[in-house]
Amino acid sequence: MLDREELTRKVAESYKMIISPDDPVLAFVAMNSVILEKYGSILTQSLQGESERSLVAFQVANKHLAASLKAEIERELSQAMHDFKRMHTEAYSQMHSALQEHINMVSKTREEATKAKNLAWIGAFTALLILIGTTIVGVFT
Repeated sequence: MLDREELTRKVAESYKMIISPDDPVLAFVAMNSVILEKYGSILTQSLQGESERSLVAFQVANKHLAASLKAEIERELSQAMHDFKRMHTEAYSQMHSALQEHINMVSKTREEATKAKNLAWIGAFTALLILIGTTIVGVFT
């Protein structure tokens, strides 16, 4: 509540006016002070209520945002994992194909080497037979 003595002292200091303790202006100021205190209290309570409701709404919105972000991150992670698996599978398939080509080429080279070896043996055996035949012919002629 308002202190009348302090009020009259402040008016005297600020405005160089002296107000008596029974001046009707003081009743008006006191009434104004009571009204301001009452409605200030109501306004404070209202603002506290609004503040609490806003805080609850903010917390709910935060939960929804967190859930939404979590879902988005999970989707992105799932897509990244899917892409990684696809790329890994493609790379594995390409490596497998290249390895199979290499194995086929080595196998073909080995077959060709075996044929060449066999031809060399046949050539050597044929040369030996020709040599033996020539020697036999030379001995009998």
